[in-house]
Parts: sequence; structure tokens; C-alpha cells
Amino acid sequence: MAAELHASAQTQESIFSASYWRQLCPELHVEDKSFQAEVLARDGRSVAAVSDCREVRARILEEGFAALSPAQLSWTAPVGRLAQGVLQLEQHGWPATFIALYDEAWAMARDAGAVMREATGNSLCMDVVGFLVRPSQTKGFSPHRDRQPEDWTPKGVPPETSATFKADGMAKYVTLWAALTDATPENSCLHFVPRSSDPGYSAGDPDDGDPMLRIFQDKAAFQTIRSAPVAAGGCTFHTHRTIHWGSKGRRTALQHGGLRAAVLLP
Repeated sequence: MAAELHASAQTQESIFSASYWRQLCPELHVEDKSFQAEVLARDGRSVAAVSDCREVRARILEEGFAALSPAQLSWTAPVGRLAQGVLQLEQHGWPATFIALYDEAWAMARDAGAVMREATGNSLCMDVVGFLVRPSQTKGFSPHRDRQPEDWTPKGVPPETSATFKADGMAKYVTLWAALTDATPENSCLHFVPRSSDPGYSAGDPDDGDPMLRIFQDKAAFQTIRSAPVAAGGCTFHTHRTIHWGSKGRRTALQHGGLRAAVLLP
């Protein structure tokens, strides 16, 4: 690691300089018109097969989540370079989400938007977040829903959960989580509670009740939890109402990184 590139050594001038970010991750592009033109030239190509997108749609409607393997996806940006970029950012004191400064991250977000349009009919809402989980130091996030009434009512949406779904049953807010490295139970991967096992998914959660306690009222209920390991280049999907979390990995397992892009009905 070059000490002069660490976040703590930067000035306002260097932070706002594209050249600094290019030095930090030389394998990636920043405001590169030539690379951007290459990405735009690939418009119209298939990122995922229509049949796979239909299966994703069916699974989201039925269970609230779905997944695609690396073999089912054709990303424009090299996944390995994005993974390396996230690691280099973290090593130099920057959050993983700063990967969004690079053109490749937006190329992947563009691809994610195309898959989501085909599978859900929604459009990218620019909600992009990067993650880096080091099992020896950190763990995945705790169980939660991405959106509750307090998130959507300030935007003029009625408080009823039904208002956040379209007439065909598809959620208006769906997240695609792309694995930049292998995400397994060993190093932390996503876990989901299926829609059919979650009384608060469609009806909403009571003000005085814990959603998790409502779901797991007996030992058998824990068998409904679904683990969703994905190899590098694969992705998962879940709606704003799907309870999900990242597991705690084995301390000596390798770290993994991911990029999350959300889409919202315009």
C-alpha cells in the first residue's frame, strides 16, 4: 500500500481529482469516455436470458427472492477487477461504496437495471451500495426489511404495505445484490425468509410486535430459512419486504465483496 494514497493523506483538491482515484485503482476507469462508449455500444445485448428473467420474476412473486448463477449472467464489467477495486479502496481507508466512483461499477449497475426491467418492470433508482465482509473482523448485517412505512410515507405513498406493490403483485422496490467474490456460508452469505413463512410480508408488521418472533414461533419454523450462496459473478434478488440478513462467517475464511443496486417503479 502506498502511504501517500491513503485516505488520511488526502486533501480536498486530491479527493476531487480523477487522477487520484485512477492511481488508487489503476485497473479501473474514471470518467473514461472511450470505456463508456464501449459500454454504450453494447446496448441491446442480453445480460441474462429472457427465460431466466421469467424464472426470477416467478420466484420473486412466490417467495420474495431469487438468484442467478454466474453462468446465467453476462456482465459488461470484469467482476474480478471490481472485487480488487473494493479491496484496494478498503486498504487505503475508503468505504467499499466508493467503488461507485468508477465507470465499471456503473456499467454493472446498467446491466443490473436491464435484468431488473426484464424481470420486474422496474427501473434503476441509483441506490447503489458496496460491501466488504472480512470474517475475521466483521460479519453480515442483522435481519431486517429494506423498507418499512416510515421509509415510504414521507414520499407520499400510503402507509399500507399494499401500496408498495403493483397490481400484478410485483414489488415496486427490488434489490439486486451482485457477488464480486464467492459468497458462501463459510465467509457470510445472504439468508432469506420466504414470503409464505412471513405474516408481515404483505400485511405489514404490528407496531408492538417483533416480526422475527411472529415468524419463528416454534422450532420447525427455523427450517424455512433459505441460505443463498452465490459464486463470484452471480447475484440474488429480494423485495423491500423480504426479511434477510448476512450470516457470520468462519473467522479464518476469505473475505468477500458485493455490490447492491436497487430498482424502483418510476
